Amino acid sequence: VASAECVAADCPTSCNGDLDCGNLQGFLCGPDQLCVPYCFDGVTDGDESGVDCGGDACAARCATGQTCSVHADCASGFCDYGSGYGICR
Repeated sequence: VASAECVAADCPTSCNGDLDCGNLQGFLCGPDQLCVPYCFDGVTDGDESGVDCGGDACAARCATGQTCSVHADCASGFCDYGSGYGICR
């Protein structure tokens, strides 16, 4: 295993870009050039719709008040698009 943060058995030992992380859903190439999970890094990245939530890769659904792209991003199941961008309600 390349990094303490890498939980996949087939995680590459190093990467030069996100594509090097292969088919590891939810992983990006980190600043230390190791594949790291983006669903736990405290920022909105990858395909997340909110901070560490939503999207296809993150198991966590977004809480009320967080941004969303589709209803499935929200723990409540409701993404309100009335403000010009989605907010979980």
